[in-house]
Amino acid sequence: MRKTMALITVTATVTLLAGCGDDDSTPAADPHKDSIAEEGHRADQEDLDFDLPEDEELFADLHGDANPPTLTLLTWGSSSCPAVPTHIAWAESKTLALTVQDDYGEKACTQDMTPWVSTVELPPSQDGNHVSEVIVNGEKIEFTINGEDPEEANKDAEDEDESSDEDSKDSKEA
Repeated sequence: MRKTMALITVTATVTLLAGCGDDDSTPAADPHKDSIAEEGHRADQEDLDFDLPEDEELFADLHGDANPPTLTLLTWGSSSCPAVPTHIAWAESKTLALTVQDDYGEKACTQDMTPWVSTVELPPSQDGNHVSEVIVNGEKIEFTINGEDPEEANKDAEDEDESSDEDSKDSKEA
């Protein structure tokens, strides 16, 4: 009987440890069933392209030059039931609108306040480098474009567009 109990204990321990030793380093998608994020994880300053806000505020960083263009959204809430994006659309030509949800139904959630980042693809048909507003659940939030202030990033993108237009005009004339 003792040998049987010891074997059961060892088998159970090995099974549990095997589940913990997942070698897959690919970031997981957000835990909410309706999340549209390609990946999501607890935010750690070392892993971010922007500084964590001092206050527990929503924040976004757009990567319009990425292929495909993406938005990294920082939310705050329960570490076991983080607020995650469930919808993204162009509200206007330079305005992105997101819906964020943190309702997990009957699931028990921790009562901690943790930063969480979710990465979503931008909807097609607009240039992610020319965004002037990001709205989450009807409220404007602070954001950067490729880590820069949006006004600077938009100015840089316009300068690049003008330079490209001049280059193509020069090549047509030649």
